[in-house]
Amino acid sequence: MARKMLEGTLKSSEMMGTLFFKYMDSALNAKNNNVKMAWTNVPSPLELFFANDVIPLQPELLSGVLSAMEAKTQKILTEAEKYVSRDCCSFQRHIIGNYFLKGFPRNPDMIVSTIPNSCDAQGKSFDLLNYFEKKPILYLDFGAEENEEGIEYVKNQLLKAADFIGKHSHYEEFNENKFKEMVKLSNRCVDLYREICNLRAIVKPPPSSSSEGFLLDLFNFTFKGGNFLDGIAYHEEILKEIKERIAKGEGFVDNDAPRIMWLFLPPLYNLQLFGEIFEQNNATIVFNELYMTSSHKIENHDLFEGLAKKYVRNIFNGSIEKRIKMNLEAAKKYKIDAAIHYSIWGCRQSTSGAPSIQQAFRDEDIPFLILDGDCVDPTQCSAGQVKTRLEAFLEMLR
Repeated sequence: MARKMLEGTLKSSEMMGTLFFKYMDSALNAKNNNVKMAWTNVPSPLELFFANDVIPLQPELLSGVLSAMEAKTQKILTEAEKYVSRDCCSFQRHIIGNYFLKGFPRNPDMIVSTIPNSCDAQGKSFDLLNYFEKKPILYLDFGAEENEEGIEYVKNQLLKAADFIGKHSHYEEFNENKFKEMVKLSNRCVDLYREICNLRAIVKPPPSSSSEGFLLDLFNFTFKGGNFLDGIAYHEEILKEIKERIAKGEGFVDNDAPRIMWLFLPPLYNLQLFGEIFEQNNATIVFNELYMTSSHKIENHDLFEGLAKKYVRNIFNGSIEKRIKMNLEAAKKYKIDAAIHYSIWGCRQSTSGAPSIQQAFRDEDIPFLILDGDCVDPTQCSAGQVKTRLEAFLEMLR
């Protein structure tokens, strides 16, 4: 049996909170500091924003963090009911309610929405809020197949975005030279993320807990630290700590503990407690499909074509058949014992494809649980019921 860690979390995990508040402070004070700020959704081409010194504020990220902090969640969601149905995604309801309660930076210099991507509801939220803001807005369509025609289409979308962001930045045109620099830094972040995730998925005992894995994957899925230099420092510190754990043979579970694959987002409002359920039942999450949204490098000589390939390869971009294929390949590569799909109330992206994915995994004799719940709104599901179903599933794997 692996020796249990005395400390529950990586020290470097604290950096994520520090970087988030630094990022939010920069967005809140953008006007005072004469810096341009954009609203955008998750994920979005951060390389283009950073190249032109534009702060890309992601309202979805803020909603998730505020929910994790239990910061007036129900007040915010109740405010949203004045404008949208309770059947809508709780991320979008939280964004809308928080906006009208003046809970996040208003008056952006531009709005850039990527649709369809991991979420096409964000564009509709931006439409509503921009009725009041009246800012220049651009919609980017990344929904293309991974072939020559699809990549060319997305490349043209990105060129349009570069022109739009450049025009509304202080440079008044796209900064090509700084873009090349941002691509190098972005690729360095990806290299570090890949190395960390490979160690998480292969080494026994697993050198990180389920909660630590959730935080790392969410960091890369969203803001990447607010800039790539901070993102690189964050990854380097995590990699250092994980290698120290491996050298000492430290872990949270037995070497032969069930290896779980997680699909989609976790419940953010109770992330730490939820993650601990796995280790308490001698199981751990070693791989998250969010990895396949954030682990692609920009490798072409034509950087815009390389960036297009990065977004076309995003697991949430394209057909359900593509998502099934990529997940099954990962499950076989990392010798996954079981998979759990967290289906979020009001989210078409997470719920509509879950039964098809479940059947594909069962056809490969991989146990698969569809767990219904929510990411932001704890009233949409019973925490006790979710815990009971999860523990029963983990018990079955022993």
